[in-house]
Amino acid sequence: MFLSLIVMIFLITGCTYTGAIRDDFYAATQKESAKINLTVGVVDTSKNKNKAFIFGGGGYSVDIKLGAIANGLQSELSTIFEKVILTDGKRCSFCDLNVTYESIWKNTLINTTSGNLTFDTALKVNFTDAKNTTIHNFVATDTAMYNTPGSVHALGFITGFTLFALSPITIPAITNVIGEHAEQVLEETLKRQISQIGEKVVLEPSLKEFSVKNWSNNTPDSASQHVSSKYDDLMDAVTIIRTSSGFGSGFFISKDGLIVTNAHVVGNNGNVSVKLRDGRTLLGDVVRRTEAFDLAIVKVKGSGFTWLMIEDADEAPVGTDVITIGTPKGLEWTVTKGIVSANRKEVRGINVVQTDAAINAGNSGGPLISLSSGKVLGVNAFTLFRNQQAQGLNFAVSSKEVAKIVNSLPR
Repeated sequence: MFLSLIVMIFLITGCTYTGAIRDDFYAATQKESAKINLTVGVVDTSKNKNKAFIFGGGGYSVDIKLGAIANGLQSELSTIFEKVILTDGKRCSFCDLNVTYESIWKNTLINTTSGNLTFDTALKVNFTDAKNTTIHNFVATDTAMYNTPGSVHALGFITGFTLFALSPITIPAITNVIGEHAEQVLEETLKRQISQIGEKVVLEPSLKEFSVKNWSNNTPDSASQHVSSKYDDLMDAVTIIRTSSGFGSGFFISKDGLIVTNAHVVGNNGNVSVKLRDGRTLLGDVVRRTEAFDLAIVKVKGSGFTWLMIEDADEAPVGTDVITIGTPKGLEWTVTKGIVSANRKEVRGINVVQTDAAINAGNSGGPLISLSSGKVLGVNAFTLFRNQQAQGLNFAVSSKEVAKIVNSLPR
């Protein structure tokens, strides 16, 4: 009865609630996985900014702008990608990927007695590359339940009981209560949907694969074509390993895709990009990591890879001619030559090989190879006095330590 009275009053007054989702309505939770090394633009078009949740009946209406969805997506995607920016209506020209979205609301149930509403809703998010080619579409669905607040019925009772004398006060109050509650329902629903989108993005391999390919196509010093060298077989076994925080080197130790590198090269990442000398770039899984020895094992899918043997000796003979292969300062597959200067124990008790072969940033994880046997004597790790005047004091984790971690892998 009282709801019928309210409807009659709304027919006369035509009250409208106008509002908007708060820009900061969504706060993303940090992800445990490493960020994908891509720059993403969330395209905030005027269409999206002005899109509103609109519902009306019996002379009243609710008009709530949904433009803040873009802010929510930016917050969530910033925990997944290296950099996420909010664009103003246009695609981001320098971004690796652009994101567009659409929020759809369909009223599926109206309870005319209670005023309760049910909506089926979907948030569609589309990732495209620089050529506007779709990489992947994501959809998060939900059901939004709007239950009329008890205060609306109370205000309706007061309105009817006073024979509408207080309607100039109660009707706007009812409209505000309906609208504010609708905003809360909208925000909670959109929070769930944006979180769903984030979970799906994290699990979607095509975006990580795109990151790998994108890096492969944009490296400044491609070595896919090279002049023949007597070191080709050794160089073919060496890889470049890249994460969101930098890059280093590695090398195959089996034909079925096992790669040795430094623990500090892979960091805390579960996956890394692995570039081969033939130009291919593969996704690698970090299957073993030991900070104590600064060593890690990465596995890529495939077989028939050129690989290097680990020297099975306690110490490398001093004076042995050696080469290092890696990517110092981003210069791919650089070979430097020297000798074994000494065998030492590092302060943590790790066996290391001292060499005067140049080791620079980017060489980490690459092999120190004996020229007489072609076997790996150690994994290039660090240089002493990097910022001082000393030269030729370079170190590799001994093959003895490498063998320990390799032999610990399940067969």
